[in-house]
Amino acid sequence: MKKKIFLYIFVIVFFTSISITFVRNFYTEKAFEELFDNYEKFALKKLEDRIILFYKLTYIIESEVKRLSKNALLYMGNYFKDKDINEISDEDLIRIKKKFKIIDIYIINREGVIVKTTDKVDLGLNIFSISSEFKENLLPIYGSGKMFFERLDPSANTGKFNLYSYYGLKGKDYLIETGVTFKDYIINRYSKAYYDYLMNDFFKFKDKELNYIVSLDIYHRAARKTWSIVHKGKYTDKPDSFFNKLQNGKVVRIKKGSRIEIWEKITVNDEDFNWGAGKYINVIFDFSPIYKYKRKIMISSFIIFVMAFVFFYIISLFIFDKFFLKRLFIINKRIKEIARGDYKSKIRIEGKDEFWQIAKSINKMAADIDRVMTQLKNQTKILEKKVKERTKELKFKNDSLTKLSKKLDYMARTDYLTGLTNRRGMLRKIKEEKTRYKRSKKPFSLILLDIDDFKKINDKYGHDQGDLVLKKLAETLKNRVREQDTVCRWGGEEFLIFLPETTIEGAKILANKLRKKVEELEIKLLNKKSIHITITLGISVFDDPDKDIENILKEIDLALYKGKKEGKNRTIVFQKQKD
Repeated sequence: MKKKIFLYIFVIVFFTSISITFVRNFYTEKAFEELFDNYEKFALKKLEDRIILFYKLTYIIESEVKRLSKNALLYMGNYFKDKDINEISDEDLIRIKKKFKIIDIYIINREGVIVKTTDKVDLGLNIFSISSEFKENLLPIYGSGKMFFERLDPSANTGKFNLYSYYGLKGKDYLIETGVTFKDYIINRYSKAYYDYLMNDFFKFKDKELNYIVSLDIYHRAARKTWSIVHKGKYTDKPDSFFNKLQNGKVVRIKKGSRIEIWEKITVNDEDFNWGAGKYINVIFDFSPIYKYKRKIMISSFIIFVMAFVFFYIISLFIFDKFFLKRLFIINKRIKEIARGDYKSKIRIEGKDEFWQIAKSINKMAADIDRVMTQLKNQTKILEKKVKERTKELKFKNDSLTKLSKKLDYMARTDYLTGLTNRRGMLRKIKEEKTRYKRSKKPFSLILLDIDDFKKINDKYGHDQGDLVLKKLAETLKNRVREQDTVCRWGGEEFLIFLPETTIEGAKILANKLRKKVEELEIKLLNKKSIHITITLGISVFDDPDKDIENILKEIDLALYKGKKEGKNRTIVFQKQKD
């Protein structure tokens, strides 16, 4: 019987030990896999937030660089509008480069060849040969007056961050290209410290919440190579088939021991995030610290099996039950609690044996995991604080945009050719003066003048010469009126002068002075010829609160018409016809 009991004990202990070990290992493995999976999701979500923030920060800078490039291109477009490609000098390009602090300027002919540049290394380079996308994007803007801006991505050839912009001048068969170095712009506009933070330290993980990340790369898939955005000058030689899998939504997960490498396409559920196209994230996790605990648990499982077998077989079922099975169930229960996310409770086992050591290791592991999760929560709060700070910076940028909007409103009220107030701006000023008249009862006068026989000038010398005449007349008028007076280009060759707090007599004196000054004015045309012009002026005064703005505008128009009819080159004051 004793032998039978021993045999039964042997069989029971043997199979029980095996079963307990299996269950324990199963739940341990499951707990670790769930821990790894949750951590990977958590880390990738943090990286996603950081990538979005990186995009928004660089997008603000990219917008500033585009505005700088646009201003430079518009300046060159105006400067070169009357020049053929062979008339553009190297000195012009160097001067403009220094003026706008841009890296280089290129003049590209219709065949895509760089024929003029401040970078002699690229002289003669055919940019259409670099990529078919260049040709597809640039050919349509030749001679169109349109611009094309590249996105801020690593260069397909060098991986450097340069932003290139192109402008096809209206009616010209060449393009103007500007290049701005992203690094130099940030250092000059902000500081080197900001550049180092944004392009070097931004994706370095010193926070304990992400201490299992040993490597992070964001790759941009360009025409020739796949360049790293995080590590400048680094690229991967993985084949097209690999990135085709990622493009189709597949996540590549490579496990090597305690290291797990993940490749996936950047897909962020944010309608404002349009920067992720063609970009892939590569993260390497190192879970070796946690794997140490896992190996200890696996070793302890074998120790438990051997000890349980010897204990039960030699001593008795009572000893087996008291000193082995109960403790094993306690440990197993705690592992299940860890698998469910309960890291606070502790395994309490008396004695200093192997079970106590295992319990101590599991308690330490649970405490470490709990500490990590607490740190993750704290770091989340820190990140939220940083996001608030970034939001404050964005508000500052929005205020800058508001100032720009005001500047654009000013431009909308200014005539592009003469720099004078346009019709829209003048009407606003007249309406304001009418309102002021109701309080002050001080009259104001208007002078409408027209260049005599201006059409003949355009027909004989060309519209560009006519534009020169308009600008010269505008300059003369502006220099001959008072500071409080306003000269406006009313339309075509007509100019309107607004004289606040001025009677009809004062307006007439000024009008005759202007007419004589213009008659004496010698205008040198672009072809070196000199011409003289005359003007006819119509005057009216606003001195009646019941008069509408339309009435006074009609009066000066009638007076001007009368002057034209009577022979031109004269000043006519509007006289109300008697009933």
